Amino acid sequence: MATRNEIKHALCKEIAEDLGGSVTEVSKVVESQFKFAKGVIATGDFQPAKLPYIGKFHALPGRVRKINNINAIIQRRRISGDS
Repeated sequence: MATRNEIKHALCKEIAEDLGGSVTEVSKVVESQFKFAKGVIATGDFQPAKLPYIGKFHALPGRVRKINNINAIIQRRRISGDS
């Protein structure tokens, strides 16, 4: 069974042959979208990220409230010294 990297490399090679260009250029384009999404998610602001041809990634309002409530409880426990 092929690993993810082998499959991704084979796809990048096929795209490069079809459209022209090098495999490294194609792989940089593929990776750039996911680096962008990772950066948006890592900020923790729960801002939506839209990637062309893939879709829109966003957090549901109920989950945002739940996460914020849990974080507030954790902060209160740290401040009061409870474990």
